[in-house]
Amino acid sequence: MMGAHVVKRGLSRFVIDLMERHVITHVAMNGAGAIHDFELALVGATTESVARYITEGQFGLWQETGRINDAALLGAREGLGLGEAIGHMIDEERPPTAR
Repeated sequence: MMGAHVVKRGLSRFVIDLMERHVITHVAMNGAGAIHDFELALVGATTESVARYITEGQFGLWQETGRINDAALLGAREGLGLGEAIGHMIDEERPPTAR
């Protein structure tokens, strides 16, 4: 299990390397990990600024969160897990920053 900052800070490549080398076989994160991963795939950066937005009462109110919920609903209808459903959405949209 890991927090979302691993993804937010651009360290996913190390997690992927560990998975590819079978050093780790499972990864569990909270929803923020999915949001950061989705943002990185869509726009190449994360939009979260905790210090700024929490003081403005806007923390967690981004459009990407709603889109992840849409992916989760569609995935549930098709029997997919959250990660797979989000991956399908990214794959279908083919944003230039997705690899």
